[in-house]
Amino acid sequence: MARIRNLHDLDDVIALADRPRPVPILPLETGGVDPLGLRQLNFDMMDRCIPGLNNAAWRLRPYVVMAWAWWQAARLAERAGLQSLPVPVGRRFTDRIEVIFQTGQLMAGDFSSLPGVEGLQARVVAKRGYDFSTPEWEDWHLRRRDQGSLMSPVSYGPSVKEGLGMGFLRSSGGLFAPVDEVMPAVLALDARLAPALGHEAFASLECGWVSLDLMVEWHPLWDMRDLTPAEAEVGRLALVGSGGVSPRARTMELVGSILGSATGPLDTGQLRLLAARSDREWSDWPTARLWRAMQTRQLMRLSLEGLLNWVLAMASNRPVTLDELVGWLLEALDASPDLPFGEWLDRRDRGDEGDDAVVSPVTLLDAIEGSRQWDDPALCASGLRAAIAICRVMDEAEDLFAGQPDRLPLTRLSARFRSAAGLPMRDACELIVSELLIGQHVYWAVGRSGDDTQRLRIVLDEGGWIALRGAGRSNPTADRLYTLLELASDCGIVDQAEGGYVSPAARTGGGTA
Repeated sequence: MARIRNLHDLDDVIALADRPRPVPILPLETGGVDPLGLRQLNFDMMDRCIPGLNNAAWRLRPYVVMAWAWWQAARLAERAGLQSLPVPVGRRFTDRIEVIFQTGQLMAGDFSSLPGVEGLQARVVAKRGYDFSTPEWEDWHLRRRDQGSLMSPVSYGPSVKEGLGMGFLRSSGGLFAPVDEVMPAVLALDARLAPALGHEAFASLECGWVSLDLMVEWHPLWDMRDLTPAEAEVGRLALVGSGGVSPRARTMELVGSILGSATGPLDTGQLRLLAARSDREWSDWPTARLWRAMQTRQLMRLSLEGLLNWVLAMASNRPVTLDELVGWLLEALDASPDLPFGEWLDRRDRGDEGDDAVVSPVTLLDAIEGSRQWDDPALCASGLRAAIAICRVMDEAEDLFAGQPDRLPLTRLSARFRSAAGLPMRDACELIVSELLIGQHVYWAVGRSGDDTQRLRIVLDEGGWIALRGAGRSNPTADRLYTLLELASDCGIVDQAEGGYVSPAARTGGGTA
């Protein structure tokens, strides 16, 4: 019998059957991190603020190490008289350099931005070294490409290549080579590594045993906290370019203005909140408006996912009807069933330091993230209300709040709520629960089926809606601000002090921070 992967396959098998027979259990794995299909618009907006970076690659030295490794591999192939560097040989060499580099950082306690700790601990640290000439290495280095390698898709791999990222490497036929602009950094690191370059680990395309003691001994040569001026300058140009016209440069200009007006160091959370406020001198800058819109979209998504978590909690023990869910939501909101929905939307919540929460969406965003969302639908509803209010204050700008209709852009939701402003709250709560939560979830969970992942979290049973999975906690999509700030710190664009960031002028006494 053919493998049954979905309901379509099951229908085909039944149509061909001449008698009843048992069928295999559907091989579906529970999963899905985007229950309402709202996250892609967040990523699209992040690409307009901080493109080409990710939340796992926030140190500069690994970019230089990867560029140096490929440059050194090509140089060794030339010395060996090869017409070109064989792709498998180049990958083995660069992966070996990565392992030696990562192990040194791990043993020095500076591994937080690097991948693959489990493999290094078990294969290198526990054995006091590693033999890079064995079949095990051939197998491990190929598997590292998916996760443990710096070049993996979940690490530095996407942003190290030419394109929107830092662009240290160009690719050709499975091989990589540093771009001309980063060669000053590559040569500076090469000079730093001079004491180790005589060892076969660095001087030969193939290598045998390298002891852990040597990896530790070499660590100071490429310590991530000890960058050369050439590396910092190359990194600065790669991060923000020249002329201040790139999206990352404009975002850094906004950060610089905030730091310049501060009275002390600011951490990532403080910078995120201040950049999104509507009452600062920079608030009307295009980049600040974009940042504010992105955080507002985050607030809307987190609020709706939080309300979905509440629905799942309420439907976790027995089937519940839509009327029951609506009644419980009304009770949680402390709203009269006959209150016009428009009046409820016009209410304002208090935010940070007594401000109206509409002043900065990050206030409620942080509150919802830290709450027991399944126990606090009122807080999540306040976030939804604030997101709509901010969208309207910013004139529902299409360039900021539009998007694919089925991903519920804020312009679409605001228009939907405007048309429902005259509804009584009971009907409005039914709209929220049935359309925005259950309907939106079922649409995306079913629409994305077919890949062996069971995304559906709630179904309609004989007595009402019943949760298939328990309530969880949703978090904002990481916005890459920390990555940008850490790379900017490595490049000397900002400085670090007392757990936060300051402008370089403050270090020399030329600023107010």
